[in-house]
Parts: sequence; structure tokens; C-alpha cells
Amino acid sequence: MKGFSTLEALDFSLLGQRVLAFIESMPQPVIGVINGFALGGGCEVAMACDLLIAADTARFGQPEVNLGIILDTAERSACRAWSVGTSRRNWSSPGR
Repeated sequence: MKGFSTLEALDFSLLGQRVLAFIESMPQPVIGVINGFALGGGCEVAMACDLLIAADTARFGQPEVNLGIILDTAERSACRAWSVGTSRRNWSSPGR
């Protein structure tokens, strides 16, 4: 992203948000498997899943917070992570 123009960076960010929204809106359960590091965007993708299977060596983190950056997608996904399965789907998507 270092070489991106402002508009290219915006487009890239919006693509990431669309991918997460797609994962979150899937009617089928989405299972994520982590075997190693899930940092930044990888952690956000993991948080968008309905169920995570993590190896003992898995590490999760949002290193951008050390720069004073909190991504809106992380906030949305963190709220979803409090409950799982059908109850979470109903809580996060009323009217579905």
C-alpha cells in the first residue's frame, strides 16, 4: 500500500470492507482456521467468521492500534465476537 495514491488506498480499503461484509452476511456458517499469525486485516477476517479453530501457536493482534489507528471494521467485528452461532446471527442481524 505504500505506493498507493489516496484514491487507490480508499478503493483497497473499501474492497476489504466489502469482503468482510460478504463473509458476515453469508447464510452458511463460516469456519476460520488459524495456524500462525492473524494480525491486522487477517485478524479482522478471523473475527468475521462464525467459528474459529486456532492452533496452540496461533497469535491474534491489531498492531495498528500502536499507531493510534482503530479500524471501523475491527469495531464492528469485535461487537459480533461476543456471542456465537445462531444467537449471534440473530443478535447482529435483527429481522433476518
